[in-house]
Amino acid sequence: MSRRPGWLVKPHVIHASLWAMVGSGLQYITLFGLLAYLTRILSPRDFGLMATIAIGLDLGIRLARWGQIELLQQPGNRNDAARNHAFRLSMMNAVGVAALFVVAAWPVSQLFQSPQLVTMSLLCAPVVLLSAANATPEAILRNEYRFHQLAYRNMASTLIGGGVAVFLARHGYGAIALAAQQLVQAIIASLWVWSAVSWRPSLARTSKRSDELASQGASIMVGSMLPQLVPRSFDLLVGLLMGPIQLGILRVAYRFNDFIGQMVWVPLNGVASAQLGEVADDPPAMRWSYLQLTQVSAGLTCPVIVGIGLVAPEAVPILFGDTWSPSIPIVQVSALLGFVMPINFYFAQAMIARGKRRVVIRQGLVDVVVGVVLATIGANISLVAVAIASVVRSAITGVCNTVDLRIHLDLPLRDIARTLAPPYLASVVMTVAVLLTRMGLSNAPGHAAMLAILSLVGAAAYIATIAIGARLRLWPDYRTAFERLLPRVLDRF
Repeated sequence: MSRRPGWLVKPHVIHASLWAMVGSGLQYITLFGLLAYLTRILSPRDFGLMATIAIGLDLGIRLARWGQIELLQQPGNRNDAARNHAFRLSMMNAVGVAALFVVAAWPVSQLFQSPQLVTMSLLCAPVVLLSAANATPEAILRNEYRFHQLAYRNMASTLIGGGVAVFLARHGYGAIALAAQQLVQAIIASLWVWSAVSWRPSLARTSKRSDELASQGASIMVGSMLPQLVPRSFDLLVGLLMGPIQLGILRVAYRFNDFIGQMVWVPLNGVASAQLGEVADDPPAMRWSYLQLTQVSAGLTCPVIVGIGLVAPEAVPILFGDTWSPSIPIVQVSALLGFVMPINFYFAQAMIARGKRRVVIRQGLVDVVVGVVLATIGANISLVAVAIASVVRSAITGVCNTVDLRIHLDLPLRDIARTLAPPYLASVVMTVAVLLTRMGLSNAPGHAAMLAILSLVGAAAYIATIAIGARLRLWPDYRTAFERLLPRVLDRF
């Protein structure tokens, strides 16, 4: 087993992780509540059109930011010269991307046969500019572990943007309400983040390492964009081959997994970049930190994602209404992602911290090619086939990442398997318990009662398995992690 450092995770990192998770959790709980409300007002076609815009928006923001947030977190780049260069580079990129949004608005609307896409594209073009402008101050806040400021920003922008979306949706604006939500959120986020830092850009200060910073940023940008190309290529192919209605059903089904990922992985992602960067020169400490981050994420995400798939027949109608029943089998198939996603969570951050950006790019390219091939096959069959293709793609990526971790981080497969054993085994026991309970309820109660019963059974089975395994010391590291983390977490609060 990899040597353990003196600290499992540094106290300030624990504190930052909690703020990041709480802030992000509140934000995405609010977003999920808004989604549940809007699905009863808007149609699958409306959500499909917004998913079409999101393809360009997600990729465009990453292109505009050019990896500067991650780059400015490195110790050698925490100075005014590097920050000014990052700001100018991001803004120049953003102007080009925003212009492309405007130019492409009409052709895209013709391709998808929806005039609404013109207005939606024009509304979302400024989002790229605002997001790029926020990159440098956000990096400063991350460097200073001021994740509470980011949490406040996220919550404020979500509430105000969501209120605008609800108002417009109720007044018959359809998909345009979803685009306006993105714009309002970006405006509020920009105002908030700039008010939280004292740093301001200056044209007088330049960095002698401008070319080097641009080159390193390009590597980070490509590495962060490639993983997004896979789900966005799935969306694009479904939209083109199956239409916006089917794309809307797919995207709403995936919102369950997105919700869990955003609540757990996204906040820990920024913290992991900082933590792994700090121990990059100490391979044993880095391996241990990587394993613990992966184990905590798996322990939180695996049972929830698998559990949602088990109760999808009850949860989907309750949350979204009967209109969205076609998404149930997609949610059920996607539950398998709970067993493969945790392996891939922090691979890119670990490789970047070790200076292996080419490995990230290579793996990303392979992932994109495999994803496009599988998505094309699935989109020509059915939405369930698309969901199966997504699971297979993620599993292939997990195998490749495991091999690269062994080569570049000297992390054996047995250590990864031992780390993931507690949440995986407990999730399997939970699955068996829920399925047996469902079979035993011959006189099925209503959706709400069934959902409550199955959720309680699943939670009890998962917790009991973890507790019994820890009691028997089947996974002593899992028990040690909580024994060492909990007192320090309580001390911080």
